[in-house]
Amino acid sequence: VEWDILRTLFAGAKSAKEIKEEQSGKSISLPGSFKEKLTRLREKGYIAYTIPDKPKSSRQKYRLTELGERILQQYADEIE
Repeated sequence: VEWDILRTLFAGAKSAKEIKEEQSGKSISLPGSFKEKLTRLREKGYIAYTIPDKPKSSRQKYRLTELGERILQQYADEIE
């Protein structure tokens, strides 16, 4: 699921709602579980807020960091 979130953000910054909509039908079932995935990816430094000084902003989105892009590329290379 975390790889799916990273792949979703590869196209550009998205809100949590947009990410979840793209993930619908996958193994994300509980809202808390989804938020935990986003938090874990952010804590690992793979994704970041687009408005870091206002984490609860209604306009908040998530974006891939450079580390997230490298991890995603490494993962893509491994599965090819």
